Amino acid sequence: MTEPNTQTCCVDGCHRWTRHETLRKSFGYLPREWICRECWASVPKSYRRVVHRIDRTAKRYGWNKRLRMRRRLAWDRIKRYLDSNPLGIPPDLL
Repeated sequence: MTEPNTQTCCVDGCHRWTRHETLRKSFGYLPREWICRECWASVPKSYRRVVHRIDRTAKRYGWNKRLRMRRRLAWDRIKRYLDSNPLGIPPDLL
């Protein structure tokens, strides 16, 4: 059980958490879901690049319906990857 003003990593089996103030300071808002640094590092670089490219485009031109949808799909893909590989081990090595 964590404190009321904290948020846990959204990956199943990960028990890392952070405070809401830290998330607001990092992102400028309080995200609904958050992935800790260790879990994020185990995501393939190509998946991470997609999310960062969408964020850069949105920062430059503003968010629209298509960018929000693409961001959500990319985020869901990352979460599916992490749920299927909780230790960050690539599927071909299991």
